[in-house]
Amino acid sequence: ITGRLGTIHRVMTPAAATRASFERFVRGLLQPSLAAIGFEARPSDDTDTRERRATLIATLGESGNDADVRRQARAALDRALAGGAALDPTAAGAIIGVAAAGGDAALWAALEQA
Repeated sequence: ITGRLGTIHRVMTPAAATRASFERFVRGLLQPSLAAIGFEARPSDDTDTRERRATLIATLGESGNDADVRRQARAALDRALAGGAALDPTAAGAIIGVAAAGGDAALWAALEQA
């Protein structure tokens, strides 16, 4: 389903009003699932939970244009790049992608040095 949501977001919502409405729909659909499992991985998470979290982060951050998910992704990436807690390997691609989508020159410079 999330792949199709991404396609609809990219291809079928060119108008700003339509896109904003669709993004609200995606957030309403998926935010409760991410809230239930949390943004941060836990040691007790099984593989399915880790994969679901990565999918939810990517879909909410991209197709849902979720400001909170984008903020959390950027904060997690900034911490990891500064030598703090490493990103969960399963969600790393999603976190980097979401953070980079709204990235600035400072983030790109940090990524180049990593």
